[in-house]
Amino acid sequence: MLSPEGMKVPEPFMTARDSATKDRVRGNPLKSLKPARRERSVSMALTPDDAIELTEVTAQGHENRLHIPVESVSPLAFALVHEMMRGRLDAVDALRNLLGQYGIAYGGS
Repeated sequence: MLSPEGMKVPEPFMTARDSATKDRVRGNPLKSLKPARRERSVSMALTPDDAIELTEVTAQGHENRLHIPVESVSPLAFALVHEMMRGRLDAVDALRNLLGQYGIAYGGS
């Protein structure tokens, strides 16, 4: 999904099959879709101590958890911003828009 400024906005988590179906139908909006079979679901939460918890549940009921402790959130944020903004000439404006979209405080001119 693109915002009015042309910035890539994160979409909800999708399975590989959902993504392939979405790409396949973009060229033909009249083509009917079969409901995608969910192979896994992924959820993300911020814990009370500000850590990040990711949980993946497969169709077979297997659960994988990833806990990112609060002391690792800042280096993770840096790595993700680096990946998103590397090589973009509009990086400052795009990051400012993203922060504003999620209500995250920032400083600067």
